[in-house]
Amino acid sequence: MDRGAGTDPRDASPVAAVCAALLADWQPVPDADRPARVATCERLAALAADEGGHVALVLALAFEETHFTPAPRRLCGPLQVAPRYHCPGCTHRECEAAGVDLLARLLTESEGGRRVALRRWLAGPAGRRGPLRSYRERWIGAVLVRAAEIERRLAAAAAPPEA
Repeated sequence: MDRGAGTDPRDASPVAAVCAALLADWQPVPDADRPARVATCERLAALAADEGGHVALVLALAFEETHFTPAPRRLCGPLQVAPRYHCPGCTHRECEAAGVDLLARLLTESEGGRRVALRRWLAGPAGRRGPLRSYRERWIGAVLVRAAEIERRLAAAAAPPEA
């Protein structure tokens, strides 16, 4: 059985259950789309865990960018990575890994923490200012609020059940 694809939440992994709940709470999606989006969310969580543990921030970023559904544009994957700079000729799955790697790198290089890393994410590889400041700061705030909520939900899902 596909993890997270079942209708009974007890059948899903904790991450899949959190991903499904996020989609249900933040953007109701048709049932036909839900398993694919939950699977994308789970893949991103696994990649983020392998890359340094920034799971909540990666999931929040992917949700803000695409709601876990990559749109066919010049950008690639649920994190909307620019293949031209970060993974020329790669597939959507490879773009997922490139996006997680890029965010981990930005977090490592940004002494100002998450907010600075997200500003650099929006500015792109050329270091342009990116979107207007008011939009940029609202977007960063939304990602950080979602990341905090995801961290809370992941912690609750990982906690042992009370007796």
